[in-house]
Amino acid sequence: MRYPFKLHLMCLALLCSSTSWAQAAPSQLCLTRAASVLAALDAGEFEQARVDFDEGIAAKMSAEQLAAVWNSLPQQVGKRLNAAAGRQQSANGADLAIIPLQYEKAWLELQVSCNAQGRIVGLFVRPGSAPESTPEPPADSSYFKERELPIVSGGLTLPATLTLPTGTLRAGMVLVHGSGPHDRDETIGPNKPFRDLAHGLAQRGIAVLRYEKRSKAHPLSFAGKTFTVKEEVTDDAVAALQLIAAQTELQGQPIYLLGHSLGALLAPRIAKQHAVAGMILLAAPARSLTDILPVQMAYITQLDGTVSSEEQAAIDHIDKDLAKVRALNSDADHSAELILGAPAAYWLDLRSYQPVELAESLDTPILLLQGEGDYQVTMADDFEVWRKALSKSDHFTAQSFAGLSHLFMPAGDPPGPADYEKAAHIDPKLIDSIANWVADR
Repeated sequence: MRYPFKLHLMCLALLCSSTSWAQAAPSQLCLTRAASVLAALDAGEFEQARVDFDEGIAAKMSAEQLAAVWNSLPQQVGKRLNAAAGRQQSANGADLAIIPLQYEKAWLELQVSCNAQGRIVGLFVRPGSAPESTPEPPADSSYFKERELPIVSGGLTLPATLTLPTGTLRAGMVLVHGSGPHDRDETIGPNKPFRDLAHGLAQRGIAVLRYEKRSKAHPLSFAGKTFTVKEEVTDDAVAALQLIAAQTELQGQPIYLLGHSLGALLAPRIAKQHAVAGMILLAAPARSLTDILPVQMAYITQLDGTVSSEEQAAIDHIDKDLAKVRALNSDADHSAELILGAPAAYWLDLRSYQPVELAESLDTPILLLQGEGDYQVTMADDFEVWRKALSKSDHFTAQSFAGLSHLFMPAGDPPGPADYEKAAHIDPKLIDSIANWVADR
């Protein structure tokens, strides 16, 4: 569900699928199909890449469409450097093959889903992360302990980790991801911002629950279905809040909600459904996604000082899809046809959502935090809109951090997608600000 790569606000990718799902494909057959598709795409044989498509995806994805998207990738993320070993997983009666692809500026994933007959019913190009070549060094567990605490939501089980302080416990917190199929650590390149937050906040007496996003743990649950952010984000966040509040260690403790990017955008909606002691909004958008996407695309393509003909073609392609989104009306809300990787209902739901106004109407303390080097959610167009709207509230606090990116890690000069591929950690000042704000409640 992505076109311009590092748009962590919305899961934008090439996604087409048929609506029927049978039993799982034979072992590793789907991975073989994915490897054949990749070889054909790399060879420029786009009709050959479609040879194992079933009728549903073949009708929706032409060779020309495949060529346009595949050929646009180097313009967005640089030259392809490598393809790592693929893997296959099963879910909801279908198989999903995943091949990590290393580009100069980022890792992507080619994801191919197959039915029981081994026919390809879905094709995805999504942001990914570098495969772990060496085990992570053991964390200093002197100040926290962790246990698995799976979340059940919408009939699905989401793997999750509860991080508990070994010292005094002062509060609990649920972390809600930005856009895309994130794991519980919100892994982006070599970085794991949610793991940093969980460990850092536990050291300050805050228990943290973080979980695999539904689109990561169960990507096939969206295939061929209409959905909104309710299924993608809010239902699972509410289930996580209910679960952490029910833990013996958290009885009587205040529970907070922390959202990053898309998670911050949706935090007021989540808090309206489940009361929390406060909301922490990290890099919270104030604009609509249809306003943000073209600005981000333009920024990324102009980083080298020029916009090539291929880059302009990619911009034009996005603009056409955005025009379709803006032209949607309520008659389309039950259609599963995808625009920019999501059905009409998704876009119509977000169109009617006013996060700043909803936040104003809630009697919930809010801490708004922003990296001043964030080129995706910006100081002028997002942070200041929130700050001005809520500045008269006694329950509102805002703070920005010089030199930090969308991940609250060091930003480049100028900031860009390459920042996310540099190994770093969440700035300790951010963790201090969150912990101090919670302590003051």
